[in-house]
Amino acid sequence: MNRRSQQEIAAFLRERHGLPAWWQQCVTREFEKSIGRFEETAEGCEITVQQTIHRPAAAIYAAWVEEPLRNRWLRRSDFVPTSFDAPRSVQGRWKPDGSHLEVDVEDAGEGACRLTIRQRGLSNRTRAEEMKAFWKSALERILKKVPHEVAR
Repeated sequence: MNRRSQQEIAAFLRERHGLPAWWQQCVTREFEKSIGRFEETAEGCEITVQQTIHRPAAAIYAAWVEEPLRNRWLRRSDFVPTSFDAPRSVQGRWKPDGSHLEVDVEDAGEGACRLTIRQRGLSNRTRAEEMKAFWKSALERILKKVPHEVAR
């Protein structure tokens, strides 16, 4: 299913499950977001990267909003936070290209969390693919650099 186009996924949902067009579109979009595909909008390309991380949600949220922690795993001053909804989400600007980031951290229980990174306003598909790979690498750095607990 991962290699099917949007049209093929919609056809599968219509033929196999009898879904109407509106539901085909909703399910297809959510599926593509869950596997990290990008979409094009009027503002440019958009990507979504999601992963369950074996760190408490508070530690991952702190890694995004506290500059000293963020600098451990993300190049200094590339991300400029502009709004916060503690302890769940942070939004901001990605300075290298001016795109917009939305980061959601959701408690997954047992010391883990679900991290979702959405980036909007990417200039083209090539840039979208580069940033998708970048964020996957950044998630690996978070695991190496962010402690299991946040020192307060």
